[in-house]
Amino acid sequence: MKTHKTKKMEIDMLAHEIINPLNIIVGCAELSQLEINQTKNNKIRNYLNTIVSESMKCCSLLETQIQERKNKDKHIKINLFHLVNNVASSLKDHPLLKGRYIHFENETNNSSMTTKKISILSENKCYLKIIINNMLMNAIKHSRSDFDISMNLKIDNERIILEIKNKIKKDDINNHFTKSNYLGLNIIDSLVRKLDYDWNLIQDGDDIITCLII
Repeated sequence: MKTHKTKKMEIDMLAHEIINPLNIIVGCAELSQLEINQTKNNKIRNYLNTIVSESMKCCSLLETQIQERKNKDKHIKINLFHLVNNVASSLKDHPLLKGRYIHFENETNNSSMTTKKISILSENKCYLKIIINNMLMNAIKHSRSDFDISMNLKIDNERIILEIKNKIKKDDINNHFTKSNYLGLNIIDSLVRKLDYDWNLIQDGDDIITCLII
């Protein structure tokens, strides 16, 4: 079975193979235009003008597609602290929060993690935001109304870990929140695998701790 990368390479090669004859067609048509201009045959001249303009449009579209594919395959550097903060800020008016806050702990705010950057494929940035958003939404859904939701960024064994901590609702205290038996986070699991990251969810007393391991 062909890999996704192999398929993209084949499409790019095919695009290049199409561009080359199109450029030849444009060149021949332009040379023919010079001769037609001398004979003043307007009908043929219009045909040639159409061939040149439409062929050049095709070349331009194909070159744009090739460039867009190259850009998608590029790794970009993103500030994880800012990304998480932006996702958290987008949820600040969520009705389930009811005046509570999502915030980083002082341990993170006063550390070098505020400037730590990670390398990620540009096309995967949106998936990372979805993962963080869903983890935060899960924390909001299962948190007590009198406690904020806290976050922490740290490095353990050379991997960056995002921790999201919330107090469990009294009605949910016996639900035993763990990664293995809590299936409400299937979308997180599938996207984390796509990015080749890992995650965990544990219950520590009346705390739920959700971790994204990058």
